[in-house]
Formats: sequence, C-alpha cells, structure tokens
Amino acid sequence: MTGSANPDYAHLLNGACLDFKRLGLALKVVIAERGCTLAEVQQQTRVSRASVSRATVGIEISTGPLLLLCIWADLNPFELLQAIEMPDPTEQSCGDTGEYRVFHRTQGVKLSEKARELQARCRSSRKGRARANG
Repeated sequence: MTGSANPDYAHLLNGACLDFKRLGLALKVVIAERGCTLAEVQQQTRVSRASVSRATVGIEISTGPLLLLCIWADLNPFELLQAIEMPDPTEQSCGDTGEYRVFHRTQGVKLSEKARELQARCRSSRKGRARANG
C-alpha cells in the first residue's frame, strides 16, 4: 500500500484545518461539566498535562493526543474543523448534481457547531460551579 491519502474522501476536506480554539472551548465545557482537574484528565486520557493545558487554551497539539482528548470528551473532530467555503450548490461536485453531498451521497454536509454556543455553555457551566461553591 502506498502512502497516499484515501482518494474517496481526502478531496472532500479541501485543505480544511482543525479549529484549535473551538477544541479548547469544547474541552473546557466538558472538563467543567465533569468537574475534573487537568491532572485528572491527564490520568484518564494518558495525554500529558501540558498537552491538555495547551488544548484547552486553543494551542495546536499533535494528532495522537488530539484524538485521545476527543474520545475522552466525546467530541467529533470533524465538527471542530474551521469553516470552509461551501461550493456553489448549482455546480456539479463530487459527481453529484443539484446539491453538494458528502460520503457517497448518503450524508449531507453538516455545519460545525458555532463557537458562541460553546462559549455560552462554558459560561453557564462556570455560573453553576460558582453557585455550588458559593
């Protein structure tokens, strides 16, 4: 097998990149909801505390730790991609006609969760913790 990417799906990403700020917000929400410390996340994921800390503030981390954190937090990394420009729906794309579809025409393009929704969840989680502690 050669080192080339899967020709069926790789072209669909069009150079999309992970939005590490979105990952950080999502991780903060999950950590707050679970009441964990960074050290506890480290123990549960086997990801260094430094990498957990970097991820929660939106700094890029390597793929292995990223995936372990996504599994632990039940996050879909595809929903953490930076927004990319969608093709014109009237143009033919990926062999489809009329509507841009992904993954063998069975799944429509899913828009990523908006950062402000994650921020709102993070704020409400902080307020809940403040009430519990106060």
